[in-house]
Amino acid sequence: LVARTQASRAEVCAALPGLNALLLDGRVRQLTPDFAERVFDLVITSVVALDLPLDRVSLRTLRRDLASHELPDAVIDFTLSQHAAGPATRAADDDQDGGDWLYALSLERLCVSRAVETLRNCGGRAGMVLEDFLDVWEATLLAGCSADPELLRGVALIDGDPADVAAVLERRAAGGERAAAAPGPRAPPTSKLFAATDLSPDPARRFRQLFAERPTWRRPDVLPYVAPLAAAARTTADALLLKFCRCVVEPHSGTK
Repeated sequence: LVARTQASRAEVCAALPGLNALLLDGRVRQLTPDFAERVFDLVITSVVALDLPLDRVSLRTLRRDLASHELPDAVIDFTLSQHAAGPATRAADDDQDGGDWLYALSLERLCVSRAVETLRNCGGRAGMVLEDFLDVWEATLLAGCSADPELLRGVALIDGDPADVAAVLERRAAGGERAAAAPGPRAPPTSKLFAATDLSPDPARRFRQLFAERPTWRRPDVLPYVAPLAAAARTTADALLLKFCRCVVEPHSGTK
């Protein structure tokens, strides 16, 4: 792989987590979404059952508890690192051979993982009615986590009339009850998976994919899909937007 990509070993290894891939027995292995979700569910179930603090999850304890599932240690380590707020730290009071490592799980990453799992399992290609999605997503979360759609920029899209979307989110933020569907032909807002990681790394092709999905984009919505390209090309997101898009100002809101 290093020879084929003409990159250093360190550069290849640094890119693997973004592809949901890891080194296992000297070979690159990419985890399928279904398998990654199953391992993640096992990890979270163990964390809750063992009453482990989310900011000090013991790698040794998890490996021991999940031994019956015959998962490679590297897969457990990788799953924790994918949902951690930062690198693992050595347990200060550990004096056993090999030592123990502690992970602080990121609540935001946990929330996003549950949202992706919900949309993949329940929504399919068409997605889910926004209120249904938010209800199911919220029910899967641990204490301290919040079903905040802002976390899903670059991961999922919310489609529908902007006024209807705003009404749903404002009502939920205020703790109001779900409203009955309004009469008329207008469909309720929906949410579906549309991940930046699934799009082409080529800028021209990615913009074609973006505009095939939506004829127009608001700047805050499109930036998460453009920012990774800008970093790779050592330019700015605004420069890419100017090159591949034209700016239109909404007449009523002044939004670009």
